[in-house]
Amino acid sequence: MKIKAIMLGLVVSGGLLLANGEQLVDNFKAMEKEIKEITKMIITTGEAVKMNEKQFDQLNADIYTLVSNVAVIAKRLKKLEQELAQLKQAKK
Repeated sequence: MKIKAIMLGLVVSGGLLLANGEQLVDNFKAMEKEIKEITKMIITTGEAVKMNEKQFDQLNADIYTLVSNVAVIAKRLKKLEQELAQLKQAKK
């Protein structure tokens, strides 16, 4: 008797799970349009991130070039200051 009650309980719970599963499938169909829109937004965001990365890399290269130029100019300025100091001493 207990076995029959357990089996009946399993059958009822299985039936409920199947009915609930069909409702979930219907919900997925209704959400399909939203999922597609979200997927498009994710792809668009990914493309924007790639474009930003390229711009960031270019800016990094530009900054590196500018820093190098400043270093060269600083060395040249120091050399000119030394030459000026030598000329002032030679004039005395």
